[in-house]
Amino acid sequence: MSSVLVLGSTGTVGLGVAIAFANEGYKVYGLARTQEKANLLIKNEIVPVLSSEGIKDTSKWVSIAESVDVIVEAIMDFTDQTGGGETLEQIKLILQKYPKKTILYTSGGMLYGDHGDQLIHENSNYKTHEFLIPRLKIQSEYQRIGAIVIQPSFVHGTTLPIYYKAIKAATQDNGIVTLPGNDQQWRGFIHIKDLAQFYVLVSKRAAEFKGDIFLINSSNEKVSDVIFALAKASKVTINKINWTAPTDLLSTFLATSQKESSQKATNLLGWYPVQENFTDGAPRYIAAFELLSNKETTVKFQSK
Repeated sequence: MSSVLVLGSTGTVGLGVAIAFANEGYKVYGLARTQEKANLLIKNEIVPVLSSEGIKDTSKWVSIAESVDVIVEAIMDFTDQTGGGETLEQIKLILQKYPKKTILYTSGGMLYGDHGDQLIHENSNYKTHEFLIPRLKIQSEYQRIGAIVIQPSFVHGTTLPIYYKAIKAATQDNGIVTLPGNDQQWRGFIHIKDLAQFYVLVSKRAAEFKGDIFLINSSNEKVSDVIFALAKASKVTINKINWTAPTDLLSTFLATSQKESSQKATNLLGWYPVQENFTDGAPRYIAAFELLSNKETTVKFQSK
């Protein structure tokens, strides 16, 4: 039986990837900080590796990393610029002992920065925000050591983009949604199930793609269309979108416009998304999210 260790296995991306590998018959290990998180993994037939300090306590996960066939780095913590580097150094040491081991590193399409309405692909210029420069350097180093770099667009499925909070806020502000950016802004979306399937697919042909980069995106949608789709599904009336200039780091990221292409993944690996795009599937995505977020919530959902 092939085996996988997923670092970041209780996050949106990591859990989706861990479940996808388990469904393919892999023995999957996942790092968890608490017993509650460990129980979540156990429910999905994933072997928990309990570490109260998470990834930083290498004594809890390095021996397992050395024994598995595939290591997936899916930490996705852009607030901690040091943790990613420490993990990278450990993986380098592991590769010195086991050079044939497959490493899948989770980066992000946001590293390309704002490209307006121009389609982004793996050879596009990086216009990376200064805050993310350390992450771009880490990505380059993973590529250098032969890891396969996976760059998801905005991930949804068990979670919703921050625009959903803006919709809820509009109910208290006369139907006005205030967002950084402009009415010509684009955003790429990928469902976690489609993204996770790519991890499994590329891992099976890892020897062919060591050191390669893949952008993974399902659909490019106007942010204004996303806002109105979320509002309709939530039965919230939107009278106006008030576009503002970004004032801090988060608003700068939200104001970024990106259209992303996954043609490389399709051409080389035959990957293609099967989940409904975000705006069309908004009613069921919201219903799932609300039930997952609040176990006591009852969601009334009606199909179209």
